[in-house]
Amino acid sequence: MGILANPWCSRPTTTVGEGRPVRQAARAGGGYRDGMSEQSSTSGSEESDARQEAAEHVVDRVESWDEGAEPETIRQDLEEGMAQAEVEVDESDLDQMAMQIHDQGSTDTPEVG
Repeated sequence: MGILANPWCSRPTTTVGEGRPVRQAARAGGGYRDGMSEQSSTSGSEESDARQEAAEHVVDRVESWDEGAEPETIRQDLEEGMAQAEVEVDESDLDQMAMQIHDQGSTDTPEVG
């Protein structure tokens, strides 16, 4: 009989003989799934924050590089930048942002959460 450390539970995993099934001792606390839910929600929040930050970088770059450009060019650059950043933005938001950058030189970054 051998004892193996299992990082997901507070008790060791027990194996009996070669080729026999592994029995795992009962886990203390809520177990693996409870830890994963917490980690998943934290991870989702971090992903959302990263997408928002990427969108902000795209808008900042287009504002600085496309000053004085035609709205169609600005929109295309916004669309390409968002696609490269893997951020989804509504078509109407892209149109509005392009016009604002053309007319005012800047725009707000859309919420992409």
